[in-house]
Amino acid sequence: MSIDWDRIDRWKTLLQDDDLSEVRDLFQANGARGPSIQWDPAVENLKLAPMKFTLDCWHKAATTALPTTQFVDPIRLVPALGYLLLVDVVDGGHDFAYRLFGSHVSAVSGFDMTRKRLSDHPASAHIREFSIALYRAAMIRREPVWSHYGPAMAVSTAAWERIVLPLTDADGTICRFLVATVPIGLDGNALKG
Repeated sequence: MSIDWDRIDRWKTLLQDDDLSEVRDLFQANGARGPSIQWDPAVENLKLAPMKFTLDCWHKAATTALPTTQFVDPIRLVPALGYLLLVDVVDGGHDFAYRLFGSHVSAVSGFDMTRKRLSDHPASAHIREFSIALYRAAMIRREPVWSHYGPAMAVSTAAWERIVLPLTDADGTICRFLVATVPIGLDGNALKG
């Protein structure tokens, strides 16, 4: 499945400015709903427990600067495990690679992306392009971003929500994202697979 890298660059700029019109047009043309995004959402505005918990922990660690990769501790994040992804920045943000792909996300989606690149994700091209553009925009804005979309022709999932949280290396460069991704069932509840 090919990727339109020029479209990703354009979308990155649009997403930075909260302009989703072009992205939504392509999603709609492919039978999908959304997407929606919210930059730097408040914890109390999130509905799903794994995302609320993860964002709250991230905020507590981000007292004067963005948390470093040292922030990620499985013991600290137990209530959200299974929904967590660790996404590494590859080639300065040209692509991204999954260091960890949560077990609940893997069970619901039917595949595990651990140690694979986002550009190789089996989702539709517009989903991959949106995800890459969103991560790139988050690198520039250096802040959390929430997203929501409804996939086309899904059997058990009504939507996917995620909170993307930037992490830095010791020099303050964003090198990884902690992402809480929650598949939402047709009943509106989080799925575990």
